[in-house]
Amino acid sequence: MQNLREICQKLDLVILDLDGTLYEYPKSCSQSGDDAFARSIMMLKGYDPADKDLFNQIKTVAARAYQEGGDLKKPFLKEPYNLAAKDIHDCYHRELVQDNAMRQLGPPCPKMCHAFFSASQQDSVKFVVLTQGAKEWADYCLGYIGLKPFIPDELIIPYEEYGYLSKRCATFGFKYAVAKASAYYGKNFDYRTTAVVEDSVANLIVPKRMQMTTVHIDYGAPRYERHIDVNLPEARHLLTAIAKTCGVAVVPDTDAAQLACR
Repeated sequence: MQNLREICQKLDLVILDLDGTLYEYPKSCSQSGDDAFARSIMMLKGYDPADKDLFNQIKTVAARAYQEGGDLKKPFLKEPYNLAAKDIHDCYHRELVQDNAMRQLGPPCPKMCHAFFSASQQDSVKFVVLTQGAKEWADYCLGYIGLKPFIPDELIIPYEEYGYLSKRCATFGFKYAVAKASAYYGKNFDYRTTAVVEDSVANLIVPKRMQMTTVHIDYGAPRYERHIDVNLPEARHLLTAIAKTCGVAVVPDTDAAQLACR
C-alpha cells in the first residue's frame, strides 16, 4: 500500500468510475438494476412482460455472466437471443433513467459535493469519468448527485464511446480516457502520473499493468491485493487529499459549495 499524500503529489490525471465509486450503490439499487435489465431483454425480444418465469430466467443468466466476466450483455448476443450490444445497452440504461433509479439513494451527499468543489479549485490535477454506463445514465447520475458542474461534458466517457469493452480485460478504455483528456487540455498525460479510482477490484488489474496508480473505494472493507495501491472508504477522501496537496484550503461545507452542487 502506498501513502496517499505521496500518491497525490505525483498525479496530474484521475480517471473516475461512476456507479459504486462516486456514490455508494446499495443493494436496493442493484435489485432495481437487475429488474430493469431483464425488462429490457423482454422488450427487445418481444416476450410477454407477464411471463415471470422467463423474467427470472433472464435475471439468472445475466447475474451469472456478471460474476464470470463483468458483462451482463454477453449471453444475450448469441443464440437464442441474438441481440445487438448497442440495443441492450441503450434500452437498459433508458429503463433505469425512466425508473428514476437514483431516488433510492436519498438526497445527494454534501460532503462529496464539497470535496469535488475543493478539488476543482486547483489546476494541477484533472478529472475524467470513465463509466460502463450509457451517456444518458451518466448525465442523470452526475446531475442527481450534484457533480455534473465539475466535469466537462466531453470528459464524461460512456461505455458506447469506447466500444463496450469491459474494463476488466481491455486497455482501450483507459487509453482512450487519457488520450481524450490530453486532447481536451492540450497536455500529454502520462500513465505513470494517472490514477484510476474504482469500487471494483477486478477493474483495477488492467490499469495497474499499465503502470497507473490504482485506488480502491472500499466503503470500510479494504482489500489488500498486489494490484491495489491504496484503499479508501470513499472517493471524497482522495479528492480532499488532492485539494490539500495542491494548496487549496479545505473547509467545512459552505453555502457556496452546496450551491455549486445543486
